[in-house]
Amino acid sequence: MKSTQLSLIPTRSNKRFFGGALLVGRRKTPRPLNTQEAIHFVLRSQFAQGKTSFRTQKNLRGITVILKKASVKYGVRIYRQAIQSNHIHLVLKIPSRKSYKCFIAVITGKIASIVMNFQSFKNFVKDLLIREAGEGYKTPHQGQAFWEYRPFSRLLFWGKDYKTVINYLLKNTLEALGFLKYEPRAKNYVYEKIHERKRKREPNISWARDFKTPIW
Repeated sequence: MKSTQLSLIPTRSNKRFFGGALLVGRRKTPRPLNTQEAIHFVLRSQFAQGKTSFRTQKNLRGITVILKKASVKYGVRIYRQAIQSNHIHLVLKIPSRKSYKCFIAVITGKIASIVMNFQSFKNFVKDLLIREAGEGYKTPHQGQAFWEYRPFSRLLFWGKDYKTVINYLLKNTLEALGFLKYEPRAKNYVYEKIHERKRKREPNISWARDFKTPIW
């Protein structure tokens, strides 16, 4: 029997990526999770900017408390978190799929509630568009909610892959705090419109080999 070599390079075939725009135009499949590996999650909202940014004093404090309480309650270990104006990075390890589902449901629901000042999404958007005169905000499409797509996730290899992501999130945090000058990122791969590519063409994920291209 011919032996095959196990690939250590993240590819679509070994299902280490999930969520974000990767789901657009694709049938529903279970999110790849692993209790033995760290996972990089990204949550993003187009409505978190300016006075509704995740980094306002009220929202930042509330989000930090939510993440801490939820991680303790569901046994999720958070190795690193980076809360930016309109997106949140989490590198974590989960004890089970059930714990993940509870954890992600709680944090996404409560974070959205705090940012929306406990209004319904419909009233929040209505007030936002009136107050900000629509500047910088896109009118939500039918069926859209506070979060853009489902959370993006990527299973991380221990070692260089893990350290690269951890260091990147640290840089993100220092930039947000003003200790480092912000460096514009290359176009992110999480929310790009992959469905606009030709159906027969495989998405180009060569950047996944060494994670040199940042998310934001």
